[in-house]
Amino acid sequence: MLAKIGYVIAGLLLIGVPGFLFSVALYPNRKSLGFWERTGVSIGLGILVVIYEVATLAKLKSMTLEPFLAMATGVGVALGVMAIIRKGTGAVQEYIEEIRIGLAKIGGRIPKPVKKMEKPSAPIEQKCEACGEANPPDVVYCIYCGNPLKKPQESEKSDVQVQASDSGAV
Repeated sequence: MLAKIGYVIAGLLLIGVPGFLFSVALYPNRKSLGFWERTGVSIGLGILVVIYEVATLAKLKSMTLEPFLAMATGVGVALGVMAIIRKGTGAVQEYIEEIRIGLAKIGGRIPKPVKKMEKPSAPIEQKCEACGEANPPDVVYCIYCGNPLKKPQESEKSDVQVQASDSGAV
């Protein structure tokens, strides 16, 4: 059972990593593909890379594990170099952060980012009671955890009086 799990993880790595690096090399701008689009493109390109590797090794008649792993490593390094050339060295950190946020959205909440973002220059008036983060004054829900912010004070509420009449004349 443990061996099967290892094969699944190895297979996902052999498909996912080259596919992801290939997608970064083709689409270096982080905003050109959303999280799910990038995931789909990465899986599709990863499968194409593995098919190419298997076809090449079959043509060379050396279908054993060692040449396959050597070729997969070489292709992965080449795709990584292409991605760094097209995007720069900060590409991996940006995409890791995007993956973290995408996975957190699946779970229903976004945890605090690993790297602190710059604070906006607008005045910040509200602090969330749940997570303690500061929020802009015009938001109703916390932009970090999604919990509702302070409820309106009594002085902010206004009473409305409605009067109705019926003259009865036709």
